[in-house]
Amino acid sequence: MLKRTVIVSMLAAGLLLLPSVGEAALKSARKEAAQAADPAALCNPRPAPDDLELPMPCGMKMVLRPVAIPVNGLLGDKSFNMGLSSTDENRGFYEKRRTAHVSAPFRQENLPAAWAGRLPADEKDAYCYYFIGKYEITNAQWAAVMDGAAVTEKGDLPKSDISWYDLQEFLRRYNEWLLSEHAGDVPAIDGVPGFFRLPTETEWEFAARGGNLPPEMEVDNDFMLGDGKTVEDYAVFGSRYENPLPVGSRMANALGIYDMAGNVAELVQSGFRFTISDSLEGGGHIRRLHGAEGGLLAKGGSFLSGDEKDVYPGKRVEVRMFQKERDGRFQPYSTRSLGARVVLASINIPGMGRAEAISKEDERLSGSAASAEKAAEAPATEVAQAPQAASEAAPAADEAKSAAKPASRGDRLVTVKLDGDPLKELEKIYAATSSPFVKSNLDQFRDLLKDVNASLARERDANLLSSLRSAVYKADSLSNIAFRCYQLDFTLRDVKRKIPNLPADKERQMREQILEHYKNLEVSTNFYRLSVKEIAAYPRKDVENKILQLRKEYVGDDRLNTNFRNNLAAFAEHVEFARSQGTSRLTNKMVWNKIIPSKEMLSLLDKLGKEMNKKKGR
Repeated sequence: MLKRTVIVSMLAAGLLLLPSVGEAALKSARKEAAQAADPAALCNPRPAPDDLELPMPCGMKMVLRPVAIPVNGLLGDKSFNMGLSSTDENRGFYEKRRTAHVSAPFRQENLPAAWAGRLPADEKDAYCYYFIGKYEITNAQWAAVMDGAAVTEKGDLPKSDISWYDLQEFLRRYNEWLLSEHAGDVPAIDGVPGFFRLPTETEWEFAARGGNLPPEMEVDNDFMLGDGKTVEDYAVFGSRYENPLPVGSRMANALGIYDMAGNVAELVQSGFRFTISDSLEGGGHIRRLHGAEGGLLAKGGSFLSGDEKDVYPGKRVEVRMFQKERDGRFQPYSTRSLGARVVLASINIPGMGRAEAISKEDERLSGSAASAEKAAEAPATEVAQAPQAASEAAPAADEAKSAAKPASRGDRLVTVKLDGDPLKELEKIYAATSSPFVKSNLDQFRDLLKDVNASLARERDANLLSSLRSAVYKADSLSNIAFRCYQLDFTLRDVKRKIPNLPADKERQMREQILEHYKNLEVSTNFYRLSVKEIAAYPRKDVENKILQLRKEYVGDDRLNTNFRNNLAAFAEHVEFARSQGTSRLTNKMVWNKIIPSKEMLSLLDKLGKEMNKKKGR
């Protein structure tokens, strides 16, 4: 290695003495010298402070980026839209827009200390993670694993012309080496380390779209673009490219991941399936994947793609498993425009700790806090109680007689609490019957009730996020109405300055317009206060997690994102006040002081309020 470094360094120095050598050649020599001195530079040409790394043979590194998913518990997941917003007429069944769900196994507690320290501390309780390759697998990384010697010539190009079976062999060898030599560096759950595989289509596309970072108004875009940027700024594609470029040659997406559009297309773990529509009972329809799973699936397009739509994250291409060679034999399919990137994953239940945690989470979601054994301890003298109206109509003598004489086959009557937990009351009924047929029927009903409870819990979680977004928009509308009041008042003062003898009826008309907007502001503030009351009823931790999620969406420096962040912070303060003091004590002035930024506007609103009270005779 030292000898190669010296030779390349001398070559680079010699080029300085040759006037005919251009700047490009000099840069190339310097780059080769740097790579010879540090082969790991081939793995991360665009290093970032929060990159995550795992070792590879021959001193190479696998550089990863975290994909954070906001979830409420281990059984939580996030929905997002996959596919394309519009497709060619003859490709509708390929990639129509559909709803998918993504989650991940790792929490910050499962990560090595060096990794956890590079992730945002405020995500500790509210997020889970998977980790995806920052770049496509390179020639250097491939050679380090497969040949035991990292190449430097074209080592930073994405590895292509490899088959599915080649990739599986690469993954097998790398996992065996990593877990044998460096298991302690790998995130682990219950002591069981994770492993590398290809990303699923859902994982790949969620990461390609920027994960959880794009704000709500952009999540349905086919391609997430920065201000003033085009697809070409992120992707290597088009007629001027005859070969792929070194990884990291274009801009990274919002997650800091490179080349998920263009350069080489990427194989994923999932097989190709059509997208079809199904009718729902009661009307409407839903899009889903068809039941027939076909060939391999490639995402992201390549340098051979001629149109920007071909490199959109939602694009899907089916890839054959085998190809016929000139000699008539079939070989595993490969092509120079097809490569891959890795994802670090884990099995979902690696040990008893995670199994117990998931079981508790399932109980929380389904509401199944009581067991049949506990219900069996209920006194045998409990009296059956029908719905309230029927119970009141039943003769007291018959009720006493039923309690004194148990039913046949050892069954007994129980008292069902009308305000009790449905699952607990069902368990009491279950424990009070000896009929295997009734028990079987109750088993089915209990499972149904648990599923309904779990779906309602997830719906409640989604509604919380939606309500918070709505509250942010309501806060923004208060600022807009206040600005309208200020604008009309300024106009009136300007008119009076220009027309000293302004007719009284004209001034009164303009004044009424200002007061009408003030009334609108008061009504809108009442609606805002209702949102505060609604959110204050949720558990504090759930609200804090969702506010954190929204704060990470509103990260832009533009006026809109800045306003939304300020409104979100104000709303959080108002919710805390409502919890401690009650919503009724949250006055209009307290709301406006936090949301309306201008002192001049606030002063005007104070005057308008006094004017309104005077008109009402207060």
